[in-house]
Amino acid sequence: GFFSVGPFSPPIKKKKKKNNLIITYIFEFMKSCAFTLKSYPLSFIEKAHIENGDKIILPQSILQSIDQYDDNSPLTFEIYNNSNNRKCHCGVYEFTGDDGCAYIPYWMFCNLGIEEGSYLTFKQKKLEKGYFLKIQPQDKEFYDLSNPKAILELNLRKYTCLTKKSTISIEYNNNIYWLNVLEVKPGSAICIVDTDLNLEICDL
Repeated sequence: GFFSVGPFSPPIKKKKKKNNLIITYIFEFMKSCAFTLKSYPLSFIEKAHIENGDKIILPQSILQSIDQYDDNSPLTFEIYNNSNNRKCHCGVYEFTGDDGCAYIPYWMFCNLGIEEGSYLTFKQKKLEKGYFLKIQPQDKEFYDLSNPKAILELNLRKYTCLTKKSTISIEYNNNIYWLNVLEVKPGSAICIVDTDLNLEICDL
């Protein structure tokens, strides 16, 4: 935007203000805890048992740069694909991955439009507790289950957070079901741990 500093403002003060802005920007960037990692499937490190959920595995070195929350909220991260601007959110299973690598569930590969070894940007982000979720199963067979809402609620306990317009997967009786996250409240991404969630299942 355009602004005026007045006719008698000495140049050094203007420069100082600019420097202050740069320092503030750098501080905020460091505070945001953003890092880029190569991403691989959980099966690469024999962790396929956590595919049903949103937990990822990060390198131990990341622990040095993250903020621990005072209110015992779970650690949550925004995952961003710079090549197509897609993003989702996740929790962390453990910090035991190889340096420079992240291991993520298969459904995240689909959502982010990436291949094995693709670079993703991870940014620590504290999410608000959600109170509403509208979800739409992609498979007609899901509606034929004995109690689909109870099955969904049980499987959502394996998720830390949910992102609007993403597609997640759950496993039940050795079958994989894909579900579209149509809406969350508040905002566009929510934490669903220890919260009262109003769940709405939409028809196909």
